[in-house]
Amino acid sequence: MVHSRPQVATLWSPVRCHAPRRSLYESAYAPNKFDHEHFYQHSTGRWLWDEKKQLAESYRHFDIPALKEIAAQSVGAKRCISMGKIAEGHSSRVFRLRMDNGKYAFARILYANLDPECAARAINSEVASMEFARTVLGVPTPRVLDWSGTQENAVGAEYVLMEAATGTPLWRLWPKMDVKSKLSVVAELIEVEKKFLSVAFTRYGNLYIAQDAFPGCEKAEVKGQVAQLIKDEVSRRFVIGPVAARSFWHHERACMEIDRGPWKSPQDYLRAIARREIAWTVRHADPKTQRSFYNAPFTMPEPPMQRDISKHIAHYLKLQDLSETLLPEGEKSRATLWHPNLRTANIFVKDNKITGIIDWNDVWVGPLFLQAESPSLVTHVGEMKLKLPDENETMDEVDQGFARRQVDGSMVAQAYREMLRKQSPFLSCVRNVPHAKNTQLVIHLAQNTWHGDVVLLRQVLIRVARHWGDMRPDIPCPISFTDAELEELQPYAEGWNHTADIYEAFHTFMGVHRDGWIEERNYEVAVEYLKEIIEKIDYGEEDTPEEREDFMAKLGRVGGE
Repeated sequence: MVHSRPQVATLWSPVRCHAPRRSLYESAYAPNKFDHEHFYQHSTGRWLWDEKKQLAESYRHFDIPALKEIAAQSVGAKRCISMGKIAEGHSSRVFRLRMDNGKYAFARILYANLDPECAARAINSEVASMEFARTVLGVPTPRVLDWSGTQENAVGAEYVLMEAATGTPLWRLWPKMDVKSKLSVVAELIEVEKKFLSVAFTRYGNLYIAQDAFPGCEKAEVKGQVAQLIKDEVSRRFVIGPVAARSFWHHERACMEIDRGPWKSPQDYLRAIARREIAWTVRHADPKTQRSFYNAPFTMPEPPMQRDISKHIAHYLKLQDLSETLLPEGEKSRATLWHPNLRTANIFVKDNKITGIIDWNDVWVGPLFLQAESPSLVTHVGEMKLKLPDENETMDEVDQGFARRQVDGSMVAQAYREMLRKQSPFLSCVRNVPHAKNTQLVIHLAQNTWHGDVVLLRQVLIRVARHWGDMRPDIPCPISFTDAELEELQPYAEGWNHTADIYEAFHTFMGVHRDGWIEERNYEVAVEYLKEIIEKIDYGEEDTPEEREDFMAKLGRVGGE
């Protein structure tokens, strides 16, 4: 195994790349105004490896004149006078359309890499979630103007048309805001979270528009201290149905008869994940053609267990054994609709008030404990520092800026926790369940270990078993690991941690994501720098020729197709 790799933080310290924004990020791309090809393909970033494959998966042709006509009609205009791409992510891209009457519409076009049935449900659920949040919960959300969950339309693609969000994107303001202004926004954020918390459902699944219900859907019923008028409105307008999450549809899962919900309990949801992956692994897992986390450059050699079908099944059987008791009991795991990505790019503000929240495509009604993780906006990574260092006055401008951001981030994170504890003690309690991160990681990693990482899932399951007494002292742990299973991980622990450190450095210093994505403006300097690092790699004496060959073969993909 490669142990003597370079100290990446030291090697990258001189690099100055522009800060990245991913998922749905503003585009700086300015193509020829008569060239529409950039509307169909990814153009605001590059991939350092597997770029040809990534570009193919994100390509989507559609009828631009038809979209313009529909958008103009939706806002009472005669015609659309300009159209530009403003964002693109893993599964869609967003366009801003300006009309001759001065109004705007925003269109989200899905990529063609989704199963058609999954895409139809995803669009329907996105619209339903936005409508529910806006009209029932009172969360500021753009109004949906038009939508289609099928490509059999004039546009030739699944789409959602919505009005413009009011206010300014928070990512433009946040870095320059003083702490007092930031805390005003944080207080607003807590009010939004309290609105999500105000309604609980009787089923777990995706929310859909009732008039577009399909087999498997049930009337949406809410419970708790909710006015009967609201309960009746929800049941009339919405249904709860099978999930649209890609983990239940990608690869051959779309053609399999698997349990996609809706579920009566969170335990049923966990069992559905375990049974789904066992069924898929038995029928479709092929060690000869597998591509997993370990195929990426800079990763450690693939552990033998990653291609061992029996190992994957064994871990899903352990998840099945855990399903009854892994999640917190009662209200902490109640069925709740929640926005999973409350970050600066998805929040709009005016005068420090939240005026709009966007990016609703992954929203579903799931267990509160799994849904309500702390927003990244108020999550501080690193040491908490509530005052500037004594030597701040003598530091250079760059270091002073870094120190100020550390202090601001620490103050905002601490203030958020204190405000939440006072204003929503229940949500604060949910966030402080012992070893919550391990539990949440189990569910996250279990979605697809064959194309992911079964080693890491085992590590987290071992941590769950080790700390079970703190998590559930009232009952014995349903799973255990033999000494042989524990020892099997030892050779890979150091290598896995080193791989994690490398990718963290990638992201911190150059904005590289785990799939190799990087902003267009940072691509050339990143390729050159990574190639310099590759030339400096020093192997340890214990590294075998096979391990060196594997490592260099993966590195050879950097800057290629």
